[in-house]
Amino acid sequence: MKKYTVFVCLLLSSQLYAQQNIQLTTPRFITGDNTAYKDVAFNDAGWATINTTSDWEVQGYTDYDGYAWYRFHFTLPSALKNRSNWKDTLRILLGKVDDVDETFLNGVKIGQTGSLPTDAGGYAGQWDVAREYHIATNNKALQWNKDNVLAV
Repeated sequence: MKKYTVFVCLLLSSQLYAQQNIQLTTPRFITGDNTAYKDVAFNDAGWATINTTSDWEVQGYTDYDGYAWYRFHFTLPSALKNRSNWKDTLRILLGKVDDVDETFLNGVKIGQTGSLPTDAGGYAGQWDVAREYHIATNNKALQWNKDNVLAV
């Protein structure tokens, strides 16, 4: 099975300058599944860190094939919105994820690609599809100039 990494980039328009994006490459990481991991208040201090620009197999998870969570902590500067050409939408680009993802920003589900075994219709992997989710910049899930948590 091919493994793809999660590479997250937060963008505010398709006509961006370098200062209009944030690259998140070293999240907290844990294998397994627990829906509490999406909650902004969940304490992930004991989790490992991982580099999202490389497969997890080369980072100590050689034989693991299953659920895993990534939690990115970041500050979302209001200058990002103020300098943007299009100020109404934040784009979250995850890249390709093997196989299915659910993505939460500060505990609010903002996207899903593929379907999990527990979803209506059952499992359907989407390992070869890049993820791109959009959220309105006035959405209450966004915490401008504060700590944010993106959980995948």
